[in-house]
Amino acid sequence: MYIWILLATIMISLSFLNLSPRADKEGVFTEVKATSLVNRFKIEHSAFSRLAECRLINSTSASQTIAKYTGADGDNSFMQNELPIGYIGGEDLHTYHYTYCLTDDVTDGGSPEIAGNCLITDATPVFRYSVSYARIPDRWIAKDTGAPVATLSNALAKIYVKGSILGIARCSVAESGSAVDSCTFQGSEAYIRENSQDPESGQNSGASRAFFLSFKGTTGGTNDFYHKLFAEQDFRDSCGGACLFAIRKLSNVNRDKHCTPL
Repeated sequence: MYIWILLATIMISLSFLNLSPRADKEGVFTEVKATSLVNRFKIEHSAFSRLAECRLINSTSASQTIAKYTGADGDNSFMQNELPIGYIGGEDLHTYHYTYCLTDDVTDGGSPEIAGNCLITDATPVFRYSVSYARIPDRWIAKDTGAPVATLSNALAKIYVKGSILGIARCSVAESGSAVDSCTFQGSEAYIRENSQDPESGQNSGASRAFFLSFKGTTGGTNDFYHKLFAEQDFRDSCGGACLFAIRKLSNVNRDKHCTPL
């Protein structure tokens, strides 16, 4: 009996050798890799946002209105405790993280400038933001147009990041302060969908909608948010062409106690 089972197993194994490979095999693998790249960027941005939010909430001075957190070549070891256990970033994604404290809301079409400090008072409202960006590896850029390939754009369209705006920024970068410094951003904005509850949590579920933004590095004066953004060499190197870009408005209060040490 065991011999017959062994022979049947061998015959089944041999039959698989005659099967032709999937016609879309290469496309399937490419889609998986694109999704992996986008998810790693999402994970790092979310982890940094949690870390930055708590540091600002627990700060008693908060005088540094622009703060760079990332080390050389996108090193993210500073936020290791916020990343999933066993997370491996990969050498193809160098993500840079900054916090900005502004005088106006970026997403409401205002004219945000760098605030005097990051402290929140009734007299001087301050909008705190986390900003992350990473240069898109060359394999995901179309050689003829310089635009991200459709596979990467499709992977981004499926990503939902609670509280963040995430997508692709395509930028024209010249000498610092040049009038041709400009970006167009296309991505998705996360929001809470009212009257549509998650069956597990019982809370209103999240969704995302298309978000578009155009900005120039020479808009406003030298204290303008976009001017400061373009002034960073990391941004010019990463987004001069196309980059993954994410921005999140940080909470000013420790609502769910996630910033309270155990």
